[in-house]
Amino acid sequence: MGMLSTSSTPDNIDQMVSQCSTGFLQTTIFLRDAPVSLFTHSPRPQYLTLALAAIGSLLAGEPAEVSAQYWHDAVRLMTGELEIDNREARSFDLLKAWLLLETYAVLSSDQSVWKQANMAHGYVETAVSRLIRQDQLHLRENDPPTDFIL
Repeated sequence: MGMLSTSSTPDNIDQMVSQCSTGFLQTTIFLRDAPVSLFTHSPRPQYLTLALAAIGSLLAGEPAEVSAQYWHDAVRLMTGELEIDNREARSFDLLKAWLLLETYAVLSSDQSVWKQANMAHGYVETAVSRLIRQDQLHLRENDPPTDFIL
C-alpha cells in the first residue's frame, strides 16, 4: 500500500472492494443500474480503491476504526494527488471516489470525518467546476458559427 497508514494486505483490500461491489454498488438504488466496472476497473487510482474499501469494510462488519482509516487514507491520497498533479482534477475517477467518500462522511457520526470531508469537498468542487468549464469551452469551440443558419 505504499506509505499509507492502513496495515491491511492487498488481499484484504480486494475483499473489501468486492464487498462494496456486491453490497453497495449493486444494491444502492441510485447506483445499481450503473455497471460495477465503472468503479472497479483495473487499473484504478489508489484513492478510488481505498474509497471502495472504506464502504466495503463497513458492510463486512470490520471495526469502525478500519473503515475510518481507509476513508482518511483515501481522502489524504486524493487531496495530495490533486495538489501534486492537477491532471487528476480532470479525472472521472476522482468524482467516483468522492461520491463514495462523501457517502461515507454523510453516514458517519464522527465530527472529524465531517470536518475533513467539508475541507476536501472544496478540492472536488474546484475539479468539477474545471470539468464544466472545459466542456463549455469545448462546446463553444465546436459550435457552428451563429451567422450560418440553414
